[in-house]
Parts: sequence; structure tokens; C-alpha cells
Amino acid sequence: SQRIGLGRDQLLSLRQSALLKTDRDEVVIHAVELLGYLLGRFIIEETKIPTLLDTARREGNDHVFKAMAYITQNFSSPIHADALAEHCHVSTSYLQHLFSEVIGHGIAEEIRHQRLSYAKELLCTTDYSIRYICFLSGFSSTDYFSTVFKKYFKLPPLQYRKRHRQAVPAHGSDQA
Repeated sequence: SQRIGLGRDQLLSLRQSALLKTDRDEVVIHAVELLGYLLGRFIIEETKIPTLLDTARREGNDHVFKAMAYITQNFSSPIHADALAEHCHVSTSYLQHLFSEVIGHGIAEEIRHQRLSYAKELLCTTDYSIRYICFLSGFSSTDYFSTVFKKYFKLPPLQYRKRHRQAVPAHGSDQA
């Protein structure tokens, strides 16, 4: 937030206002998507990620640190272990081993965790549809998203939203 000068609530409010006032032309849609991306980065940076990055730093493993930073910056896009290993200049199996040793779980699990954390935050703080949250969080389908979300949080996304909801001005429907 200090880097861009806005807090989480201000980013959410700005993004919601942009969605309400747009006439849906491409330029505005891209601007709203960019704001969503920045909001996602902000939310993830405020949660567990700095702790994991600090763990990677303390362990002295630059490969894991670089992999975590890449995942944090790109979780909403498709990420494959091979491409991540190439980004870190190591083999896939070696990166998987290092990652599990330093972080305590695998690469795919970390990607899933970051996507679910972001989706959970959006469910609690926005009125975005499940489909839109699925897209913003990097999941490939709403069915898969709902299945994984329920597995991790013991509730489907809409029920989770109803139980953990923060006050948000309404501007859309919750149809998946």
C-alpha cells in the first residue's frame, strides 16, 4: 500500500466504483482488470506471503525466494512447475524438492493456497459473482474452483460469503 499510496479498502472502493460507472468499453475494462490485479497483489502481500518469503530468505535459498516471488506476482495466470523452474534456473525436480523442504509443501499447493486466499478475500469484501472471483483468482473453471474451495474451507463459496461477509455496497448479483 505504501508503494502505490492507497490502502486495501481504498483500492476495493475505487475498483467497485470503476465497475459501477463503466460503460464497458475495452479501455475501461482493462483499467478495472489492472486495478484488480494491483488489489490482488496488495491483499496477498498483506497475508502469509511475506512470512514465507522471509522463511525462504532465512533458509538462504534464493531459488525458493525467486519462485515464491514469481508465484505471488503471477498466481492469477497459469503457472506450470517447468516454467517456474526455468525462471529460477534449476530443474523442476530440484525446485520441487527445495520448495517442499523450505516452505513445507509443494509448488502446486502454494499456487492453490494463494489463489484460494485471494478468492476468500474477494468473497468477504466484494459483491463480485463467483464466476468473476474464479477468473480473478486464476482458476480455470467455476466447478473446479467451487470443489477446491469447499475442500479447503468446508463450505461452498456462496455459503462462505454469507457467513464471513463484511459490509460492501451492493452492485452486482451472485450468480455463478
